[in-house]
Amino acid sequence: MDKNNANNDSSQGLLATMRDHFGSVNCVRWARHGRYLASGSDDQVILIHERKAGSGTSEFGSGEPPDVENWKVVMTLRGHTADVVIIFHNCTHAVYLP
Repeated sequence: MDKNNANNDSSQGLLATMRDHFGSVNCVRWARHGRYLASGSDDQVILIHERKAGSGTSEFGSGEPPDVENWKVVMTLRGHTADVVIIFHNCTHAVYLP
């Protein structure tokens, strides 16, 4: 979305729905270049999503239109012993876990 229109309600809209976590999502962190995002959840997992070319899909049988953006899980980080509530990353876009 255009930064100049970020506060204009008529320019805002749903770009994608991600259904890969099994618990509530507590935090999301985008890489500066916008290619990756990380999401942390009550399922004690961090998922790394990559934005792919083209539009996304819709959930089969939902009747919803396809996603505008196409995000795919490219890495799953398991082994946390509690809900993931914060994600840090450095300026080289590596993910650090507290």
